Amino acid sequence: MRSAAADARPHRTAFLVLAHDDPALLNRLADRLAPNDLFLHLDRRSAITPGDLAGLDRVNLVADPIATYWADFSLVEATLRLIEAALKAGQYDHLVLISGHCYPIRPVSELAAMLAAHPRGNFLQLVEIRANSFLYGRIARHWRNRPLAPAALYRSALYPARLDDLAVRAINKLSGWRHRDFAREIDPSVPCYGSQWWAITCDAARELLEGETAQRLKRPFRSTFAPDETYIQTVLGTVLDRGAIIGPDADLGYRTVLDAPLHHVAADDGRWIQDNAKTRAELADSGKFFTRKIKSNQTELLDWIDSNLLDIGNAK
Repeated sequence: MRSAAADARPHRTAFLVLAHDDPALLNRLADRLAPNDLFLHLDRRSAITPGDLAGLDRVNLVADPIATYWADFSLVEATLRLIEAALKAGQYDHLVLISGHCYPIRPVSELAAMLAAHPRGNFLQLVEIRANSFLYGRIARHWRNRPLAPAALYRSALYPARLDDLAVRAINKLSGWRHRDFAREIDPSVPCYGSQWWAITCDAARELLEGETAQRLKRPFRSTFAPDETYIQTVLGTVLDRGAIIGPDADLGYRTVLDAPLHHVAADDGRWIQDNAKTRAELADSGKFFTRKIKSNQTELLDWIDSNLLDIGNAK
């Protein structure tokens, strides 16, 4: 329970950022998220150095980053390291997870006000995965999405990375022939899907770090596809009262990925956002707080967002 002192102080939000490249956008993003604290996990394979982020007083780098891989449990592990760093550093009310290629499309003060109005709310997409669902393929078989070799060896010019990639593809193809009773593996939890990006309370965050359910589910989810979109959702869907979860829960088939709670997601989610009249109209009308998959070299779009959506007179 919150104390009277906690209720009296201003609501505090920390942003957790998963990033691997584009320091120019990270600098711009950190500026837009001020005055909130920002915790940054830089992929261990990243070429970004702390010097690339100089002058950003509120950026806290995770001291022991790991190598992350697309659709792999390493993204969950990196997220947990961000949560741990934030919980150790300060007394926050909500933690907001975004990527280094997200950008606000509403003033961050409006997000802060919404979170303050729901102090015990977790803004999380939570869709139960049923056997007849389009989403079922994520948990219906074993997947491997990281190289066979350790990250340092995989990056070595002497290591046949292409052969490693082919071997992983072969492993995944063979695993498709094996039956997997995932429901039994995680019983009594129900598998859930949701956008990787969310805002959760620190009580929920502690469940992810320390809770029995979180520890129990790690092993089965290490071999699912894109566990960054299922593990945290399944854990919180198990341990939290559904009344504490605010967000979409409808299974929309292949369009479920577009139904994120805080983010505008372009219909062609696999590509970088395009700067055109349709995109600008969508951003202006979405009601969301962030957009996805934007790059620092899209300066005209970024400046338009600053001037028209964030009310920043001197776009940077």
